[in-house]
Amino acid sequence: MNYQITKFNDYIQQNPIDVMVAVGMMKQKKYDTRKDWIQERINQLGELAKTLFSKEALPSNYDANSIRSKYWKMTVDYVNGIRAIDYADDYQFNSIRSNFSKIESYYYRSYNEIIKQSRSFEDNSIMSSSKNSQVDNKRSIETKAFSDILKDYYGEYSCIIQEYELIANSYVIKSTKNGQIILRNDFILFKNVEDFNYKIRNFLNEKLDNEGRQCIYSTEHGDITIDYDFKRVVFYDLDHKHYYVYVIKNRLESNTDK
Repeated sequence: MNYQITKFNDYIQQNPIDVMVAVGMMKQKKYDTRKDWIQERINQLGELAKTLFSKEALPSNYDANSIRSKYWKMTVDYVNGIRAIDYADDYQFNSIRSNFSKIESYYYRSYNEIIKQSRSFEDNSIMSSSKNSQVDNKRSIETKAFSDILKDYYGEYSCIIQEYELIANSYVIKSTKNGQIILRNDFILFKNVEDFNYKIRNFLNEKLDNEGRQCIYSTEHGDITIDYDFKRVVFYDLDHKHYYVYVIKNRLESNTDK
């Protein structure tokens, strides 16, 4: 019988090209998503620095521009140091997230320390400026002290915001939104879901209404009323044409609580 012997080619190892391409695309997508998150976090810290270290928020004897530049430079230096990092690496990215939270916490601690030092200096000036008017000095110092009723509630909260508008001599509800509040010992930060930045109101003085079980604070932008059990916060405009009811939902885990 006539037959031919078939010659087989040597084995050539095949690389899973399709799988490698798919994995590369997944890593690239993860990298791009995390890069966008980092950029948004940088923007948030920039706006927070503008809010906390602004001319309106800081005592008048502080140079807001100089202080803001000092703290912002720290953020810029850190960002420049992570540009070459592979954001698709989970360990590296988690470290970046943690460090951004530390920077944010440092901003808040620094702001509180500035306010504390300024208040201490101001109180000492009042006490030493006029020994002949101790009663007046004592009264001035007392207006700067706030009660400890809300101390246990310092922190960040999610809430529902109800906006009311004065129409035909009566208030009607205009909108309902989700938002957040951060309560501290002498100021409050708040925003709604449509705001990128927090707005700040510094407490100027405090009045306690025991019958209504609430604290009433005057600020440069209008009055604020806060329940003793921190269930509701009400903001009033200076002209009282609008007011906003922030109904507290739950407390958020935040570095600002530390």
